[in-house]
Amino acid sequence: MGITMVINNNIASEVFDYNDEIRFIVNRYHDLQDGKNRIKDFLEKGYYVVKCDASYDYMLKRGSAAVEVQCKERNYKPKKFTFESVGPVHSELRSIWYGFKVLEKIKKPIGKVLILNDNLFAINLVVGNFTPRRSYIRDIVDAIKRRMKEMKFEVEFGLVRSKTVRRVDRLAKKRIKCKGKEINQRINRRINIVRKRIEESKKFTRYRWIDNATIEIKDTASNYWFRVCLSPVPSCTCYWWRRRWGSKSKEIIKARALPCVHMCKAAEILNIDIFRLFQRQIYRKN
Repeated sequence: MGITMVINNNIASEVFDYNDEIRFIVNRYHDLQDGKNRIKDFLEKGYYVVKCDASYDYMLKRGSAAVEVQCKERNYKPKKFTFESVGPVHSELRSIWYGFKVLEKIKKPIGKVLILNDNLFAINLVVGNFTPRRSYIRDIVDAIKRRMKEMKFEVEFGLVRSKTVRRVDRLAKKRIKCKGKEINQRINRRINIVRKRIEESKKFTRYRWIDNATIEIKDTASNYWFRVCLSPVPSCTCYWWRRRWGSKSKEIIKARALPCVHMCKAAEILNIDIFRLFQRQIYRKN
């Protein structure tokens, strides 16, 4: 593996040759906060310029990213992504990772790439000036570096002002806003399902106690008694529950299952708030 020092636009870079097939540039970044003209210079030199930006929603704990690729001949259509995230810096790093994913889809041969981002911490973490201390930051930085090693082109990074990546910034914010609406719609739909089942459960009038956590409820349409247990893992012997959740693990049930009508009745008898009991399942964000 040969190491050479390259001076290019006041940036010193180490070029690592992996079997003469992959060249991986690691070092300081280009400071391009002084305007768009310098970015145009890179385009004129044949670089593919990748603008990456992200948005983070603290309530949803989700991030969104937008990636726009430009070259001298054309501008590619921006791509948008949503994902689970741990914070703004983590989201910006994910946007850079998605930048490489978008580059993989381009059929044309790529010689040099300039990755642009407006987050100082994300850029310095990727080029190695900052050491990631938290495991989730370390994982995404390592994932980016693995991507870089897989790419058959030279990669450089540039720090820009937010206005330079304004378009992808707006797209990322719009994406996370839409995702938030989708999540709220799903939550409201689950709430309405549970409310409807609570209303349906009022038709059950006969029940008998088995123990403090288990009740049998008589079905109105047959002579069957369905046994309901609400703790520690909700379960019911009715056909709907057995068909839908009977073969699922307790982890999946605690994460995704909504109560059946018999559980709603059992919760009423036991004076338990069914929405609190199934809070995790109802208000989940996926």
